[in-house]
Amino acid sequence: MKTPLLTTLALAAASFLTTAAFSQSTWQTVDDFQYAPGKGAGPFGVTATPGGTIFVSGAAADATDRQHGFVNRSTDGGATWDLVFDLPGDSSANCFALAAAPSGALWATSVLNATNWLTHWSIDGGATWVLSDRFRGTGRYATPFCTTVDPAGRIFVGGNVWDSQGRQHFTVRRSIDGGATWKTVDDLAGAVSGAWGITATPSAVLAVGRLSNLWLVRRSADGGNTWVTTDKFQQTSFAYGAAADLNGNFYVVGAANLTVNKVTQLHWLTRKSTDNGSTWSTVDDFFPGATAMARGVTVDAFGRVFVSGSSPAGHTVRGSLDGGATWATTDTFRLTPTGSANAVAIDSDGNGNVFAVGQVVGADGNGHTIVRKLGTP
Repeated sequence: MKTPLLTTLALAAASFLTTAAFSQSTWQTVDDFQYAPGKGAGPFGVTATPGGTIFVSGAAADATDRQHGFVNRSTDGGATWDLVFDLPGDSSANCFALAAAPSGALWATSVLNATNWLTHWSIDGGATWVLSDRFRGTGRYATPFCTTVDPAGRIFVGGNVWDSQGRQHFTVRRSIDGGATWKTVDDLAGAVSGAWGITATPSAVLAVGRLSNLWLVRRSADGGNTWVTTDKFQQTSFAYGAAADLNGNFYVVGAANLTVNKVTQLHWLTRKSTDNGSTWSTVDDFFPGATAMARGVTVDAFGRVFVSGSSPAGHTVRGSLDGGATWATTDTFRLTPTGSANAVAIDSDGNGNVFAVGQVVGADGNGHTIVRKLGTP
């Protein structure tokens, strides 16, 4: 359902969207984070709440090289940040994704020592966190990569679970009672498989990822009770992120090996559905001469679509002003001329500010968690 604010912004932006041009100079770095100076750090997710608070989740090493899952928070549009969730692991720990419920509760997914799928919740804006779900399945590994809350307040978490035979499962878990109890509502086994992105509208929930090296989109139109596959793009492909616009159109992003002139290389792909996720078409096939991969997608309050990922230029964001009909690269970024850089996730707040997070290698040779902001136009 459209809120009055989003509806007002969308209407006010109608003429802006037909005339404005994207500019790389408008993006600014608002955070460069390492848990300990000179030690590696990298983000996995970013979430902007309707009230404008920004959360960045990821993993980082401390001074002794112990890995921590972390959540950083900014309540002032990225000007200042504080660490609000710290999950140290014996061997490893990662925080992956956050989602805000209509009630204001926050949900965060993480993994501890590669074996424990964890979902925590907070009712005080991230100041304190309580464990809601610990899940492992029958195998050794379980990782919850993504989470969303639908307009009815149902919480969904998607990820990757290994069984006792070593098979990987595309897995979605759901709670319908505010996190008191959880149930696995979708489970598909394959070779290399997992749910890596999830989004919800009043009419459907979409979970996206990979099933045995095949781009996979799963949809539920009944609150997660039943699921159907609505898109299998091609072999050697994978979907990473999903989002919906104000009109209920869905966008799914990822990458696929495509062959051009008998040469097969990885292309950045954005696919769109205009019929509630039933059918799909590719609206952006981005290949700037070498491997490119899309990782995250968001639609801002003005209806602009932004996709984050990596390309030969490093941390890369592409955007569309016209619902995916045309695209332009809006931001590229590196900390050093040749260091690796990957924009892994992107989100926007209710005022139209856009935040892209990336793992970018600095002059110290280690990863930095970089947050880049595009302010409200």
